[in-house]
Amino acid sequence: KTVVILGNLANKVTLGGYSGDPSLKVSAVQGITAAVKESNPGAAVIFDSTGSSTTAESPAFLNSKTKSDIKSADLVIVFVGTDDAVAHEGQDRQNLAMPGNYTSLIYQVTALGNPNMLIVIQADGPVKINYVQHLFPAIVFSGYNGESQGTALANVLLGEKDPCGHLNFTWYTDATQLPSMSN
Repeated sequence: KTVVILGNLANKVTLGGYSGDPSLKVSAVQGITAAVKESNPGAAVIFDSTGSSTTAESPAFLNSKTKSDIKSADLVIVFVGTDDAVAHEGQDRQNLAMPGNYTSLIYQVTALGNPNMLIVIQADGPVKINYVQHLFPAIVFSGYNGESQGTALANVLLGEKDPCGHLNFTWYTDATQLPSMSN
């Protein structure tokens, strides 16, 4: 079995502005790798940041090895979202658009045709996905889930925990649905 994990946020523990600096930090790459290897020691977990980031202006890059891995993988996990470079206390996002070069990552990966994909949105709130949600059979909103966010996400993805729940915010499809605010 082979799992391919794509996007820089998969290897980053984003905690939010009031979290401090915990001594334990488990990224999605670490959590998923540990869980997959525990259930199947012979499995391969491959990570590529693809040059993606929330502030990148050039397209994400998939090298030929990554493209080959994506095509043959049993599962492809694409990480997109936000981090403190685009939103934090005192700096709100100006819109709901997917930041950085994640849209290019999404389109490049889905063009390779592997039907066993899911997108993980690790963000501080909603991002506009209506133009890409039809490309993925599964979408997981992960938020900023604390110091062991990788372990928590792996538990959901591998069926150890039920992912159902209620968001503590409204998932707007675009900025026209946002209430007017001034302060």
